[in-house]
Amino acid sequence: MVLIVDDNEDNRDLFGMMLMRVGYEIELAVDGLDGVERARMLRPNVILMDLAMPNMDGFEATRQIRALPELASVRIIAVTASYDTVSAQRALAAGCDAFLARPCAPESLP
Repeated sequence: MVLIVDDNEDNRDLFGMMLMRVGYEIELAVDGLDGVERARMLRPNVILMDLAMPNMDGFEATRQIRALPELASVRIIAVTASYDTVSAQRALAAGCDAFLARPCAPESLP
């Protein structure tokens, strides 16, 4: 199962459609707070994490998810339209496993 955490409905829908077409089960979260809660409840295999969101950004949501022993091994992929080296380094330091800049093609998903 893939949990998509993004405050933008169009982004959630786009990633959801791409992943469902190739057979993945999808769950959605609308911000970092919702993402942490859904990750606790659902225990996904992979999380696509937007970094810039209201209420709780993806950096903090990732840190909170990584602090949960039952989610320590979940793969978290940071996704953002604002790519820069500093953001990529911050995402990796927060606990993300990979970093994707939007727009990205389906084949670029790790």
